[in-house]
Amino acid sequence: MIPFNTTLKKSSLAAIAALIVLLAFAIVYYKVRVFFLDSAYVCTNILIHHGLSIQEHRYGSFITQLVPLIGIKLHLSIKYIVIAYTVSFNVFYLGVILLLVFRFKQYALGILMALYYVLLFSDAYYWTNNEVFQGMAWMFLFLGTTVSMGYRKITALLLTIPFLVLGFLSVFTHFLVIMPLIFLWIYLIWDKSNWPFSKKNTILLSSMLLIIIAIKYWFSFNQTYDGEKLHTIANFSVGHIWSSFSAPVITEFLQRCVTNYWIAVIIFIAGIISLFKDGNYLLAAFTLVSVLGYVTIMAITYGGMGSILLFHIESEWTGLGIIMACPFVFSLLPKLKPTPAIVLLAAIFIIRFAYIGMSASKFVQRENLLENVLAKMREKNISKLILINNSQLEQQLILNWAVPDETLLLSGSEGDIPQKTFAIRNDEKAVLAGLPDRRSIISCFEIMPPEWFDPAIFQIDTTHVYTVMQYNELFK
Repeated sequence: MIPFNTTLKKSSLAAIAALIVLLAFAIVYYKVRVFFLDSAYVCTNILIHHGLSIQEHRYGSFITQLVPLIGIKLHLSIKYIVIAYTVSFNVFYLGVILLLVFRFKQYALGILMALYYVLLFSDAYYWTNNEVFQGMAWMFLFLGTTVSMGYRKITALLLTIPFLVLGFLSVFTHFLVIMPLIFLWIYLIWDKSNWPFSKKNTILLSSMLLIIIAIKYWFSFNQTYDGEKLHTIANFSVGHIWSSFSAPVITEFLQRCVTNYWIAVIIFIAGIISLFKDGNYLLAAFTLVSVLGYVTIMAITYGGMGSILLFHIESEWTGLGIIMACPFVFSLLPKLKPTPAIVLLAAIFIIRFAYIGMSASKFVQRENLLENVLAKMREKNISKLILINNSQLEQQLILNWAVPDETLLLSGSEGDIPQKTFAIRNDEKAVLAGLPDRRSIISCFEIMPPEWFDPAIFQIDTTHVYTVMQYNELFK
């Protein structure tokens, strides 16, 4: 029988409301989220190639990439395709929590999932299509499905198929899912009150999960992005660990635990105290060691780097929020009466919404810059532009590698015919010496011929070469 707790059941509605609010944010800020780096790059690839754009074997991202493909089939305009695409991420998360709460009755997992998407999020919220966030949703769906089927006494044979499929999608969508997944798997087994399987079935399921993780490790070790980080971890030394703890990745995170993530720290401490009061000393120790282990891995992986852009490094830290909040959700919250528990959760969510909202300004400013440049291009009848980089562009754009795809989509969503696009380059002499021909378009990492573009979606200028300008010259 599935464990029932009135407080968790009623509190799970607050968790659902929190993800509805994040969905509303996604609608309001759709431009700053979709015309930003990977979102624009992936969406443009899908629209050009009429197929999925899976990166680094992160197969779980197919769930949101289906949306632009469906938009193509429905002959939607670029504007409505990009809106649907950026909103689809939060629709996916909301769909998962609805299944957890109303179908699987896994109220604690639903609450923990909602807390994950707010506790250590501020700038990272605007990096929409990061596969870490999608992978965590698959993970919660995987755990909720598995535990629910266990309580319903589904046979091992019938359980194996969804277990393998959802386990594969969870682990393969992003390597960072593995740490909170292993933690939650052990925590639920150790807690016993939330684990429905016999010792024999637990060993069988754990073995299958470890095989999936081993396969992911083998694939990732040979990949450019994940492999580089795994090689760093595989070649660490004790001295390297100690020195890494004084690196910016750790010191800046600790500072943010005081100025930004303080509510997560309070939740963590309260949960640990609750475990101690229950006499669950080993579970409390396991949670503390897991937090330290996560921090250590971050120190090893990023300790050799300087300060990293917040939206990027924050996405790497978000999984720690699951470990920090777990005792709070499974131990402390069920002890409270429903009304105080709901009020407490609502306060936590509201506080975190405020921090997410305060982070919007830099991304809104960035999107405004893209629109202002496109407006000047319309005024001067320029369809393809290369801007020479300067400190102002460097600061406001945060990163500029995806600007060609961002502006192509933005221009298309605003109805330009032909669509306008610009790129940022550092060396004017080198640019002038190697301009692409008049028919081609500069993309993020390559020069694209016009034949690649579906005329039903893109109207590309094939009659003019790129104009090269300084930023100040454009705005004269």
